Amino acid sequence: MGFRASTSILVVALVAFLAARVDAQAAGSTAQPSAATTAADYEAAIGQALSEYQAHNFEEALALFTKAHALSPSARTLRGMAMAEYELRRYVASLTHLQEALASQVKPITGPLRTATEGLLRQTQQYVSRVVVQVAPATANVRITVDGAVTVLPADGALLLQVGERVVEVQAEGFEPERHNLVLQAGGEQQLSLTLRPNTARVVVAVTPATALAHVTVDGAAVVLPAGGALVLHAGERVIEVQADGFVPEHRTLVVQGGEDQRLSFTLRLPAAPGGVVAEGPAPARSVWKSPWLWTGVGAVVAGGVVVALLATQGGGTATAATYQGTLGSLKGPGKQ
Repeated sequence: MGFRASTSILVVALVAFLAARVDAQAAGSTAQPSAATTAADYEAAIGQALSEYQAHNFEEALALFTKAHALSPSARTLRGMAMAEYELRRYVASLTHLQEALASQVKPITGPLRTATEGLLRQTQQYVSRVVVQVAPATANVRITVDGAVTVLPADGALLLQVGERVVEVQAEGFEPERHNLVLQAGGEQQLSLTLRPNTARVVVAVTPATALAHVTVDGAAVVLPAGGALVLHAGERVIEVQADGFVPEHRTLVVQGGEDQRLSFTLRLPAAPGGVVAEGPAPARSVWKSPWLWTGVGAVVAGGVVVALLATQGGGTATAATYQGTLGSLKGPGKQ
């Protein structure tokens, strides 16, 4: 039997059931006014839900079936909700309501109506997959979302998910979130095993020289460095900087892995002198006899003496004073009379 035929049977049977119920209540109802009002609201909601369903207004039908179920929950209202959810292609919700409807003993579904409901259940199961989720550590208080919507994980860890591509994310306080993309097949079953990693790690910061009074920042925020140098940092990329009076600041970029101990070493350097040259002591004294200026002067004096001597020996007469403009200034020597 096809689905459309099954739903037709469901609708006809539901209408007949409700009509008989209304006649019975009209014939001999002696209920209190509050109960009568509730019953009237229930009947009105059911009648409107059936009208909207037959008009293919499935969102409206679902809202009215849900209202009727809140007034008087039963297998019949659950079945009506399941039919609307199926037409809206929300197969997991439809399957859940169908299972509840078949199990309910309040106005139970019997006879041909039950057969049709079981057929709809089998049809719906083709569009639902079962995913068993196992999370370690088991003590983690997990929160699961499917396609961004929060989902309650049953005690057996089995999720009923609609076929197709689904994004499952598991979160737990103190752990890194785990995200998985699943492709679910009709009527299939998958195992999803997750091992959560802590979202923090222990990083030991070592500073040389040990006597330096170091100031440490992580991502620009000052932190107190314990005696052993161990910091507890959140996983991810972290920028750690160490400063100390009289030393050049040093910084490192570290990718912190959750749950893994790491070590980071800093060797502080002294600053350079102005101009980038390290300051030195005074230049060593040099012997005066090695000075080129000294010997330049001596050479000039000697040359001047030679010139004077030459002037003094020229000519045969009495010498008169003659002036020579040389390197060392004016020199006077004997000249002719």
